[in-house]
Amino acid sequence: MTEALQLFEENAWRSFPHIVNLTANIFAENKASARVLWKRGFQLCGSFPAFYFKHGKMHDAALYIKARPGSS
Repeated sequence: MTEALQLFEENAWRSFPHIVNLTANIFAENKASARVLWKRGFQLCGSFPAFYFKHGKMHDAALYIKARPGSS
């Protein structure tokens, strides 16, 4: 997944030169997805309580953001 995310990022930056940030919302309890994002340089920027409804239960979301390289 880390390699797939890297390819997605490269394509997004190349294809959409005006994009400043990439964002990802994930289930807050999904540690594997959080680790992939962290390894690719995404930062945890917020959380949303009871954001998703799945299998009859509410789940929190975590928001990760990565700025375009060299844009800071």
